[in-house]
Amino acid sequence: MEIPPDRQQNKIAFEFVKRRASREGIKILDVGAADCILKEFFPKTSKYYSLDIKNYEGCKHDFLLDLDKEKIPVKDEFFDIILCLDTLEHTMYPKKVIKEFRRITKKDALLVFALPNEYNFVQRIYYLLAIKKQTEIPWEVVEKHEHIQKPRIKDIINLFKPNFK
Repeated sequence: MEIPPDRQQNKIAFEFVKRRASREGIKILDVGAADCILKEFFPKTSKYYSLDIKNYEGCKHDFLLDLDKEKIPVKDEFFDIILCLDTLEHTMYPKKVIKEFRRITKKDALLVFALPNEYNFVQRIYYLLAIKKQTEIPWEVVEKHEHIQKPRIKDIINLFKPNFK
């Protein structure tokens, strides 16, 4: 099985995590898992958990919740790896979500985040010319959990700096 074209931006992060997940009994949380496609890539000796705000076709999630409003119902220091790929920008309170991730991960855990660079050169041209992407829905962003945050690289660094090395 191959990583689909619409997920290629996460291939490097995923390959890095896959090596770490080769140890037996590793517990992995895939946040914003959507259709759970990444589950197929991890060794069968690891335990894969998925989290999303709603169920998608082909995947019944282990945790169905809104990270802005609810805590993840697991004990402290439970997970060895958390993948949060292209999800944090959909939350209203990313600092609060990161603190929750810290609570549920072991001390030597691996947390992998991917966030879009909304201020890259192409996006700046789009903004300048008032061109919206097809995925941008005006006035319904919060209800549909579209990109609420539009962080710059500096914003992303400042978001993670207080919580991670």
